[in-house]
Amino acid sequence: GQTIAPKYNVYDREIQREIAEVAAFDIAQFRAPGATPPIYSPQMRITQEIVSLLLIDEMQRIDDELHAKLTSPTPNVRARAGVDLVTSAAILQLRNENRVEWMRWQAFLGNSYTVQYPNTGQQVTVGYNYYAGHKPTVAIPWSDRANATPIDDMIAAQLQIADDLGWYGCNFHMNSVTWRELQRCNQPRGYLSPTDRNVFLPTKSDIFSLLLGGDGADAALVTQAGKVGQAPQIIVSDAGYRASSAGYSRGLSAMTKYIPDHVVSVTGPYIFEGEPIADVADGIVAIRQDFNRLVWLQGMQSEILLDHYTHYFRQASANFVRLRRPEAFLVLTVN
Repeated sequence: GQTIAPKYNVYDREIQREIAEVAAFDIAQFRAPGATPPIYSPQMRITQEIVSLLLIDEMQRIDDELHAKLTSPTPNVRARAGVDLVTSAAILQLRNENRVEWMRWQAFLGNSYTVQYPNTGQQVTVGYNYYAGHKPTVAIPWSDRANATPIDDMIAAQLQIADDLGWYGCNFHMNSVTWRELQRCNQPRGYLSPTDRNVFLPTKSDIFSLLLGGDGADAALVTQAGKVGQAPQIIVSDAGYRASSAGYSRGLSAMTKYIPDHVVSVTGPYIFEGEPIADVADGIVAIRQDFNRLVWLQGMQSEILLDHYTHYFRQASANFVRLRRPEAFLVLTVN
């Protein structure tokens, strides 16, 4: 997710963005001899966005026993308590990072989600302006190995992005379950049969060669505006997190994957016209400097708070995921 939507620093709790787009400008007009040149006025569209960052902020209580051990006169006891505290801090940091990554993939997949505020009962729904036609479902499921047409489906996804972005879709993100379905379908193996690959499973490079931009010649297709093709790639990832319902299970079945089974997230180039197609605004967080003063610090922050006789370890960040180029994203459901 960091590759598709890198973080960038902002120094406020709100972000503003102004987008200026120039409409298609056609070709030049003719002028009759002796006449005044005709006037051309370009059309522009200005879009302004104002978004408040989401606060990912939680604390863990440091119980009395752990605090007593941290202040013990015995070095070994203090050392062991320090390890327990560091472990707790690492868990809170991972929870925070996992939440940001989860937000990224909800945006990439065009899913709206509801932010629940547990202490107030309030909630906010976050949605994204996904383009129409960018959530197709294949006609024949890829689990039907004999009849599925995954290469045609992937090329159709490339062309759908090209219709709106001007570049072929080129990055195909899926988990290992979806990749195995693609790899075992008869269509790509049949296209590769002159090299006797029908007997074997196709590799990623074999699949690339069947897509737009994959044979070298397509990638060199150019218009007056420049190239419209980029070499495709397939990114297989089972990254995710273990939900609390998984308990103490540590196997792959206990993972909640960021990319669900039977779903392909397709994007155009990660950098388009000099800017990322998505990003994560990383804002400032209030940290207590002393008992009556706060300081605002950039990025994810940690602190230990004392509330009367109780100590807490706090982990906080302020983030928001933006799709700068929503037309560069497409979700293909394959089963």
